[in-house]
Amino acid sequence: MATIERTAYPRFPKVFSIKELRACYSPSTEELDWATRSTRGQESRLGLLVLLKVFQQLHHFPNLDTLPASVTELVRISAGLSPGTRFGYDRKVSPTLFRHYTAVREFLGIQTYIGTDANEITVRAARDAAETMDQPVDIINATIDALVLRQIELPAFSSPEPTMSIGTAKDPGIFFAH
Repeated sequence: MATIERTAYPRFPKVFSIKELRACYSPSTEELDWATRSTRGQESRLGLLVLLKVFQQLHHFPNLDTLPASVTELVRISAGLSPGTRFGYDRKVSPTLFRHYTAVREFLGIQTYIGTDANEITVRAARDAAETMDQPVDIINATIDALVLRQIELPAFSSPEPTMSIGTAKDPGIFFAH
């Protein structure tokens, strides 16, 4: 079975070094200016910047509950926001999270997986990879590379059934949840 741990599907490392945190998650001046223009208030700015920096590293928006506190804290400090600035979204009453997802995609020039030709690109990449590769994990990695190269947001990862054969690996829909 091809598990997420065996693929190139981006995810947070178990431990970050300070150097890695700073290199990957410190907002640039341009990003800070954009976030300031795009938001009202420190909590909203922190949220938008965290989503931006996380997306730049993972090429997808992870569940907010999985965001490492060290990432949020580094972004808060780098942005010069107050120590009490809280990261979070009230998803039950506010559409802000989804507006921020859209803003990040637009800023980075990213297409969503749904509603584009991303599935066709994924299928083509998987079929091309299957001609020279026989391990499902390698085929998954080739499809991930194809999507990232074309600035398409990665879909959620789901593990294929253990009974999957290489023949069915040519259909990447079994690897990604829509």
